Amino acid sequence: MAAPDHKHKKLESRLGYAFTEVALLEEALTHVSAGNSGISYQRLEFLGDRVLGLVVSNMLFEAFPAAPEGELSKRLADLVSKESCAAIAREWQLTLHLRLGEGESRSGAGKRDPLLGDACEAVIGAVYRDGGFAAAEKLIRTHWQPRMTATALVPKDAKTLLQELVQAEGLPVPMYRDIGRS
Repeated sequence: MAAPDHKHKKLESRLGYAFTEVALLEEALTHVSAGNSGISYQRLEFLGDRVLGLVVSNMLFEAFPAAPEGELSKRLADLVSKESCAAIAREWQLTLHLRLGEGESRSGAGKRDPLLGDACEAVIGAVYRDGGFAAAEKLIRTHWQPRMTATALVPKDAKTLLQELVQAEGLPVPMYRDIGRS
């Protein structure tokens, strides 16, 4: 088993996790545009997304024992959103470690929420593959707990916020028409 790679020691310190298999971390930090023989974070992102959802669901279930399913779902959606994952990625300073292709790098993609959110989930997937569920759960609890307890308010979706805004202004409730789904 490989010793931790020196160039990622600071990142591992911010994560609170030292990798046994550094190649997993390298994969988690590699965007498809880097052109590394088909290696990219996409598969680890898929896995990390599911691990994150399970752990955060359990955290919410424990923290809000009287909350109905709808409230738990809203809280979960907010905590595992690309924006929340991107914020965590910024705390971890993932931008400094991402391996991007030249075009992605020039365009500033490594600083955008979608890419950072994906990379965050990939790192979670890498921790899960390297250290198992307990290691991934510890990582998630450590970094998501403060966000979960930061506000007692249930996050509102965009439609609810719009309806509250127009009602506060004395305007009629908006009419909605489904023009397509994708």
